[in-house]
Amino acid sequence: MDQEENHKRNQKALRNLNPKTVGLTWSTKGVYRCKLLWLIRKTIGWYYKKKLMAHNTRALLASIFKLLSSILKLMEIVGFIPARLASTRFYGKVLHPIEGLPMIEHVRRRALLSNGLKDVYVATSDIEIYNLVSSCGGKVILTHLEHENGTSRIAEAVQKVACSHVVLIQGDEPLILPNHIDKLIDSINQFPNIDAWNCVASLSSVDELNKQSFVKCITSPENFILNTFRRSPLISRQEIQMAQIKKVLGILGFKKEFLLSLSLLPQSMLEANESIEQLRIIENHFRLSAVHVEPALPSINEPKDLQVVIDNIKTDTIQSQLFKKIK
Repeated sequence: MDQEENHKRNQKALRNLNPKTVGLTWSTKGVYRCKLLWLIRKTIGWYYKKKLMAHNTRALLASIFKLLSSILKLMEIVGFIPARLASTRFYGKVLHPIEGLPMIEHVRRRALLSNGLKDVYVATSDIEIYNLVSSCGGKVILTHLEHENGTSRIAEAVQKVACSHVVLIQGDEPLILPNHIDKLIDSINQFPNIDAWNCVASLSSVDELNKQSFVKCITSPENFILNTFRRSPLISRQEIQMAQIKKVLGILGFKKEFLLSLSLLPQSMLEANESIEQLRIIENHFRLSAVHVEPALPSINEPKDLQVVIDNIKTDTIQSQLFKKIK
């Protein structure tokens, strides 16, 4: 009888841990590994304080194991790469070979080198992409043809995958660094209540201030993205603009529930005209956190960008080493 009462007391004590004090939120899936050590230390301290008898140890440890298992199950981050043939400026670019390997495979295989992703999927409506990724041993999900952008396509695909968070990786970034993905995942772990995350980096030259082929942004002192654009709207001196304006990279993070809700919101005229997916987050007053990484690597938006990427693979030590790992 005493053993049963002690077991019930142990279970009640675990349930009474205040989620707010340990940094956990039971009503959402924003529970993060970095909080587990605090929980373990608190539970063990409570155990010794109460001086539980040896025959109660097994019941207590079973309760702790059950709780921690449920937390770890919630923390599942999956990478998704949206891909389509009908790119406006470079049709079929994701299948274009770069040093003998299709662009989409450069991206997918580099994403698999990330330490924080449970898995990586390609989401596409094109059977050619589906067949290629499948033949390379990759995981791929067929989606509907009509999608406004990559975020919308991923919102459809993610419904078929069990996860708590989504990392969207654009398929035209063959030089993507796995540690950039890991840094975004670290930010997800550190700031659980933010709606979305986006990697940003410094511009490489003054000419990029008005280069329309990629998106740029301005961030707040609190490190949130305030606005996104393709050409600089600022009138300050160029050196000041270079310090304030950042390049928006094709690595975004979402809570799964937030992504699904976001995909249901209507596309504004500004988002449609500028072709900037992040505007839906900003215009609806959600928080988009800037995750600063370096360096800003070139993506492929037009055929002329191919040679820049190839030169990087051949001349940059890190890029060369990564290419050897994935080819």
